[in-house]
Amino acid sequence: MTTWLIWFGVYWGVGTRSCFANVRQSSRLDRISMLMMAIGALGLFGSMVLVLLGIVALPQNELVVPLGAALACLGVAGSFYCRHVLGRFWSAPTTLQDNHEIIDQGPYGVVRHPIYTATLGFYLGTTLAFSAWWTWALLTLLLVSYVLKALDEERFLGANLAATYEDYRHRVPYRLLPGVW
Repeated sequence: MTTWLIWFGVYWGVGTRSCFANVRQSSRLDRISMLMMAIGALGLFGSMVLVLLGIVALPQNELVVPLGAALACLGVAGSFYCRHVLGRFWSAPTTLQDNHEIIDQGPYGVVRHPIYTATLGFYLGTTLAFSAWWTWALLTLLLVSYVLKALDEERFLGANLAATYEDYRHRVPYRLLPGVW
């Protein structure tokens, strides 16, 4: 629960105060994928709260729950680290900042969307700790939404940063998972 509160309060609450101020463009697909993310994340959070309050009972495997909790904590920490590396170029909607640069250091030298990878790890950990058919459905919704957002972001950056982004795509061939996609 603490991990989720940190996620909502710090990452999204305090951290997004000014990220929408510099938005120049955001595609319809970007807005749809962010809405899907919000539904999925709030659904997972709500499921966890219902279980913790004893309103819904789920059979929980005492080996899988700590593994899920650890993965969730690592996912949140990883997303904060990736966001730190991205610096002023981070924003929730896909945007082009003034003097925009491609960041290819740290996790951005391994995959092109490491924040999404870390965040999906956070959601997977939550799903493992609070496993039910609907949490797996919500995780699937989240995975689809992050894939759509990554594809839209790549289209946008490719169109706006042309040769620079194409060079980055050749140097870092994977989007979310090294060796897979």
